[in-house]
Amino acid sequence: MSAVDEIELATSVRRFGAAVYAEIKAETRGFIERAFGRQRTAGSVTRVKQQTLSKYGSTAPEHAGRFMPIDVLLDLTDESGDLSLLRFLANELDCLLVQLPKGEADELTDSTIRSSQDFADMLSEILQARSDQNITEAEGRAILKKIRTLMLDLAGMAEAVRAATARDEA
Repeated sequence: MSAVDEIELATSVRRFGAAVYAEIKAETRGFIERAFGRQRTAGSVTRVKQQTLSKYGSTAPEHAGRFMPIDVLLDLTDESGDLSLLRFLANELDCLLVQLPKGEADELTDSTIRSSQDFADMLSEILQARSDQNITEAEGRAILKKIRTLMLDLAGMAEAVRAATARDEA
């Protein structure tokens, strides 16, 4: 029986197919290797030890249904700064995980002006592309890039507001 078949059996009442759970196992192994190099190192920053971390990435039949608990993922992600496993999970749910940029209170006015102009430019580009009732693939890529850039700019502006609020209250 293959590893995917074992996971299929262990995850038969789960929402996603066995291939997704096998990918989660592979991504878990890769995350630990990239972020910590060794499972023992990862085990030193969370409540579980190396042997348990190994089971989370294992496709062996006896471990096919074991996955990393959210508190362990939180500990390891916070310690390493590696968001790859969270990004994988977000992607499986058709979501986008974006790390918030650091915002400084002093940047608030400039970022507000820049974001307002970027938003107006983006709307203009959408209306222009839509004027013939057909957005081409190239136009779509350009618009999506602007939208994503604006999303990051707005996230930075939100963090600048948070920083300004914290400074004003201090």
